[in-house]
Amino acid sequence: MKLHITFVWLFLTIRLVKLTEVPLTSTWYPAFDVLLRDPKDIETDLKRWRIIPDLLDEAPKEAVQVEWIEGLEPLFGNEINSTITKREPFWTCWNSNETEFYTMIFTGIDEKLKAQTSYGEKQFWIVGNIRDYEFLGGEFLTEYMGPDPPEGKGLLRYVFLVYRQPDKIQFKEKKISAKEDGSLRTNFSSKAFADKYNLGKPLFVNFFRTRHAFNS
Repeated sequence: MKLHITFVWLFLTIRLVKLTEVPLTSTWYPAFDVLLRDPKDIETDLKRWRIIPDLLDEAPKEAVQVEWIEGLEPLFGNEINSTITKREPFWTCWNSNETEFYTMIFTGIDEKLKAQTSYGEKQFWIVGNIRDYEFLGGEFLTEYMGPDPPEGKGLLRYVFLVYRQPDKIQFKEKKISAKEDGSLRTNFSSKAFADKYNLGKPLFVNFFRTRHAFNS
């Protein structure tokens, strides 16, 4: 019971302390919950940071919230230290329906390694068959691995996408473990993955930027 109370206290503290590293060009304001962002503001930031057209053709209407235990969260283009994001987030949330299933993809869009590869993304986390927004109860197709951008490449973009599934899916993907950082993660396309399983377009989105951390 004491442990539970401590965790609740920590969670509430984290929710009250918002990240101050909000980019000056962001339309997000610290006084508002990221889930309440206006669709026009979402589209503005996606275009400002070229998520549209580099990854998406059009803007999802709503945001996905993702938080690390330190209280940091993506805020549509803010910078988060990669020493934080190397750990799996402890919280995700979106405007879900508890009777439906969702797929969440965490993808890097600036890590294309070879010119001859077909796709320019790198998958860092894919969880399917998420009922409501409880990712821990979902099917981990790609276990979480935090971004570690190459030295000298500057700030790279990392995007969370959430799709509503037509129903529970029998995924046929080769499971990727947290230790796998090779070809199974690179040459990825979130659009091709979504087309394969009839997921349609993502309904929820968020993203951040990070750079190589010398002390990681």
